[in-house]
Amino acid sequence: MPMYKPNSYRNVKLDVGVGGQVLDLETAVKDGVLDGVGGGVLVSAGVAEKLDLKKMIEELESIEVPSVFICPISLDPMEDPVTLCTGQTYERSNILKWFSLVGILVNLDIDFASKSNLRQPAKISLMVDMLNEGSIETKINVTRLIEMLMEGSDFENENLSSLSLLVGLLRLVKDKRHPNGLLAGLGLLKSICSHESVRGSVVSIGTVPPLVELLPSLNSECLELALYILEVLSSIPEGRLALKGCASTIPNVVKLLMRVSEACMQLALSILWAVCMLAPEECTALAVEAGLAAKLLLVIQSGCNPELKQRSVELLKLCSLNYTSTIVISEYGKGLELAGLDDAKWGYFKGLSGAIQGTDIDGPWHLSLVVEANFQRPSDPHIFRP
Repeated sequence: MPMYKPNSYRNVKLDVGVGGQVLDLETAVKDGVLDGVGGGVLVSAGVAEKLDLKKMIEELESIEVPSVFICPISLDPMEDPVTLCTGQTYERSNILKWFSLVGILVNLDIDFASKSNLRQPAKISLMVDMLNEGSIETKINVTRLIEMLMEGSDFENENLSSLSLLVGLLRLVKDKRHPNGLLAGLGLLKSICSHESVRGSVVSIGTVPPLVELLPSLNSECLELALYILEVLSSIPEGRLALKGCASTIPNVVKLLMRVSEACMQLALSILWAVCMLAPEECTALAVEAGLAAKLLLVIQSGCNPELKQRSVELLKLCSLNYTSTIVISEYGKGLELAGLDDAKWGYFKGLSGAIQGTDIDGPWHLSLVVEANFQRPSDPHIFRP
């Protein structure tokens, strides 16, 4: 970066007259040779010129240092500037103090006044720089600190939508060398995605594909955070398109059903619903081939909460309306086998399947009745009647 150059008056020589000694102005004032009053003779470029010394000193003091030379932390001129990868320059000693301070702040119970002070745009910008530049420990601490500061309604959205912040978070989440940063990164990303106005920016930086690819390898805590983020992003058109455009979305999410908590299943079903509704014929075919029908039947037969079962029923209806009933019934059969149903219910199901395929009434409509019946009324002769 360019170096700050003092005013040219400092290089002007002063002839004090007595003894013929020539001093520069700064040394003369510092050593008390001049007492701040006029009368000195300035010699510059061989031309003698009498100036009012007091006036000249006032002019020097009034010079405004260009902002590029000011440290954003201390607001003082920099003496040992360092530039981070984000392009922002700081005084070396100040930025090093902040790197140490963040590790302390994140472990404290910060009061409201302190949080308000830390939420200032300049300080948030500094934290974002540290997120992109620091060690893995620094990145984790900064991420946790920003999440703490978000626990208030006055946290500005422009801070959240900073591309530098979002990109830094995504790098932290994707960093396979330091998996210990994954939980902190997903936690802050979840908090950010709770602000609707920021979701488009989160999608735009390419958040969806890497999160989808991570799903099979995540532990339960990280998995719920990742599914929450993807489910929230599926609420906007750009998010649904990104999910549909990722080839692994449907297979990876289907595999999670009946293998995770009810909260995760609820999020997974919501994601599948959003994707399938975007392109029913294309996506339901992929979902059924990935084993969705079998998994949904297992969900319905399980002791899950009614809301989860209802979402499963809706997805099965959507599949039956957009895919051939024979294939969907075949997938139901797989689900029944996986569920370990006894011979009586298995025979009942096969009878229902034959009735559906042989009836003159639209197969998919009957298929949805099979789902709604949930095998709880096997002796009801009216189950297939509209």
